[in-house]
Order: sequence, then C-alpha cells, then structure tokens
Amino acid sequence: MKKILFVLFAAVLSLAPANLYAVTTIDRGLSTKDQSLFIPKGSTIIGGMVSYRNLGSKDFELAAFKDLNFDAYTFSASPYLFFAVSNNNLIGIRGSYKRNLIDLGKGQISLGDDMNFDFSDMNYLGHSFSGELVYRSYIPFLKSKIFALFSDVSLLVEYSQQRSLSGENGSYTTMMNYGLVFAPGLCIFMTNCVAVEVSCGLLGVNYKTRTQERNRTDYGSTNALGAHFSVDYLSAKVGLSFVLPSNK
Repeated sequence: MKKILFVLFAAVLSLAPANLYAVTTIDRGLSTKDQSLFIPKGSTIIGGMVSYRNLGSKDFELAAFKDLNFDAYTFSASPYLFFAVSNNNLIGIRGSYKRNLIDLGKGQISLGDDMNFDFSDMNYLGHSFSGELVYRSYIPFLKSKIFALFSDVSLLVEYSQQRSLSGENGSYTTMMNYGLVFAPGLCIFMTNCVAVEVSCGLLGVNYKTRTQERNRTDYGSTNALGAHFSVDYLSAKVGLSFVLPSNK
C-alpha cells in the first residue's frame, strides 16, 4: 500500500508545472556588468523613521526607589531625502524632531533605615529640532545587489529647549548644537524598491552653547567643544527607504 501511495505522489509531482517550485527573488534590474553598482546615478531615496514610547508606574519599587508614581513618553520623527549624483554616491538632507516628557508625581529613595529621601511634583519637558546636510556612499557587500554597507558624513545644526519643574522652583534651558558626524550603516532591500536601513554614530565633533534661566531671576550660560570616537547607541536609527530609480 505504501509503495502505491509513493508512486501516485511521484506522478502528481511530475505533472505539476515547473514554475510551481520557483523561488521568488529580488531582481532590481541593475546591470551585472558593473558588479559594484548598488544605487544608480539619478536615483532618489525618500524615507524616514518614527518612534513612540510610553511608560508609566504606580507605587512601583525598583532597587532603592520606592512608591514610584510617574508617566513618561518619548516621540521622534526623522524624514530624509537623497539624490544620487553618481553611482553609489548621494547627497541629501535629513530633518528631525524629538520630544520627551517625564512627569514624576512622587517617590522615595531608600538608602538605609535612617536615610530616606522623598520627592514629588517633578516635571521635565524637552524637545529639539535639527537639520543635516548629508553625503552618503554605498559599498555593496560581496558584490550583492541586496545588501550594502554605507557611510554618512553630515553637517548638523540642532536647536533644543528644556523645562524642569520641582515644586515652586523651575529652570528653562535653550541649547544650540553644531556638529560634524560620521555614521556607518547597513542597507537591506526587502523588495525591488523598498529597503531597511540601520545606522549608528561613530565619530563626531560637536560645539554646544547652552543658556539657562532659573526662577526668572538667575541666568547662566556654558559652551563646550568636544570630539568622540565610540559607538553612540543613543544616535542609532532604523529607517524605511523607498528608492525611485532614474528615468534614464
């Protein structure tokens, strides 16, 4: 009986069309003569990223913190536009908006039987706007048309505002940030024209100016110039890109 079923199954498979077993692949229509080609000259890339996180607690305990009551959220959006001036080399612009809110109703820090610190009615609100002029270069991974490494070199200008309140006391801070940033990344095409991109800041030079007003009576300012060469996890970005090919 088993032999009969096996023969019938083999006969059905032999009668099935050949394209039934074909594996769907991504064919971006690029010339195979230039094995280093990934983004053709004249292409346009439009994309961005949006994220939102919300966190809250009521009478929560964590390590030395007790009776924590707070609400917090973060929101960020970053659209970008690139144009390929030559094969694999693009120039573009990127904008960004970020907003953070922490509303701490009450809580306690316990460092021992006789060392307890209570706090309440604390609020923090911050938001920032930034713009970047970016040069990007792609390097296909093992001559692939789907995977590629890229590097972004960008000129950054950022303006931010922060407000902190604690009871009847408060401060208002404004900051300007000017920077030159290098960020490597990875690009993966999911379809012929849709790609996912991941990048993270690695090298940068920044100049920051900060002014602060406290209780509308005291004023202060600082400025700082610095450079870093390390993985900046806070600058990690994951974006969805749409690649519009050249009409040529």
